[in-house]
Amino acid sequence: MHTFEISKSKILIVDDIEVNLLILTKILQKDGYNIITTNNGQDAIKLVVEENPDLILLDIMMPGLDGFTTCRTIKTFPQAKDIPIIFISGKRDTDDIVEGFQAGGVDYIQKPFYPKELLARVATHLTLRNAVIQIEESEKKWKKIANERDLFSNIFIQSKHGILITDLDNEISFVNNTFLDFFGYSREFLLGKKSNIIESDKNNKDIYEKQKSDLSNSNIAFWTGEVLIKKANNDEIVTLLTIDTLKNEDGEPIGYSRNYIDIQEVNALKLIEYELEKQKIYEQKLSQIIVGLCAASEYSDETTGRHVLRVNEYSKFIAEKMGLDDKFVQTIGMVAALHDIGKVAIQSLIKYPGKYTPEQRLEMQNHTIYGADIISKFADETEYEFKMAKEIALHHHQSFDGDGYPAMSINGDFRPLVGEEIPIAALIVSIADMYDALRSKRSYKNAMTHEQVVEILAVDDRTGKKGIDRFGSFLWNFFLEYNKDFDRIYNEHRDDN
Repeated sequence: MHTFEISKSKILIVDDIEVNLLILTKILQKDGYNIITTNNGQDAIKLVVEENPDLILLDIMMPGLDGFTTCRTIKTFPQAKDIPIIFISGKRDTDDIVEGFQAGGVDYIQKPFYPKELLARVATHLTLRNAVIQIEESEKKWKKIANERDLFSNIFIQSKHGILITDLDNEISFVNNTFLDFFGYSREFLLGKKSNIIESDKNNKDIYEKQKSDLSNSNIAFWTGEVLIKKANNDEIVTLLTIDTLKNEDGEPIGYSRNYIDIQEVNALKLIEYELEKQKIYEQKLSQIIVGLCAASEYSDETTGRHVLRVNEYSKFIAEKMGLDDKFVQTIGMVAALHDIGKVAIQSLIKYPGKYTPEQRLEMQNHTIYGADIISKFADETEYEFKMAKEIALHHHQSFDGDGYPAMSINGDFRPLVGEEIPIAALIVSIADMYDALRSKRSYKNAMTHEQVVEILAVDDRTGKKGIDRFGSFLWNFFLEYNKDFDRIYNEHRDDN
């Protein structure tokens, strides 16, 4: 509901006698009212919904829906429940008058009509309705103001910054707990004092001239800068002060909000922002390098983009289920795909159609060393992600029992790594890569089922190598427990999806 101009109110007249409609319309239009008419209750109900009149004059005796039924129906509509309805009738029975009020009417006018009486009653009920609307809107307005006041009060109270509220003469009227805790003053000491009581005499006088100029300029109305604040124990501290002009509903200045932030906190925030931006740039660089290397890796042999994607997914799943830290999980989920990047250096050998000679097999095994070298050339291997990528590329063909490659110089002993000497990331990628390679179709082999792969990994019928020997008891038992998830990941990212 909204307030309306009474002299231009919209009035719906409902009467089945045409002459009554004409008489009522003529009387009311002389006072400037906008008139809508109908001769039946059904149309009256529709017009109430469509036109939303400010008042209704309703005949009681009508064919079809009578006035009482029409009134009760109108009052069921939420938007019409407060529209005043005045019954008009030639009937003078007290029971009819009472029933009219019970149906929801606010008044009763008898026929024949007396213009002055009719106009007086219409004006009275329109005035009453407008007053009710004004009261309700006023209540809503003040409730909104009260809620906003409570909201802003809570914001000030709970703010992590020190806040003072002052009037236009800079007399303190509000201080939050953060300010008291940080600067050591009591609320009783500050309230009623001028805000300059806490400011150091060492502050440059130009600061205050600039404050005054900016705050008095309606186009600016705020000031921010560093000031020296005197704590209750007389220590002085540099703070970042922001002063905002507070205004009333008419836009007139009524005071100032003074927000104090420890400059050390500001510097800390700037450092955090710098580190976040630095990390963002680093992650973009990392992503670009990995995407580029993965693209190169895809062309190294018959593997596909989905193969390297699946190796990433298996490796991330294993690391997460093993309870490794979040950084490890996220990193292996990116860099596992680089395990075979070294194959780009032995393209002719990878595509060689015949059986390898011993020399060729040794050269093929060197793809692990080439891969580590390629990664080192692209980025600083001391960075966590590239350190892991290099370890994976170099060691993902190591075997837990020491029967793997490449050989490494360890305390003067030139041999493959064994047991816990092998980085856990490399072992994880080893089982992920081997599982997916066996599942996938290649020019020299058909794709295998999940069950066949589990059986081969358990005991390789060609070499007799057991899974527990190749991956260690912990990782192998983990695979046995969660191998169904490997099948799920394969099917979610299979090549023909």
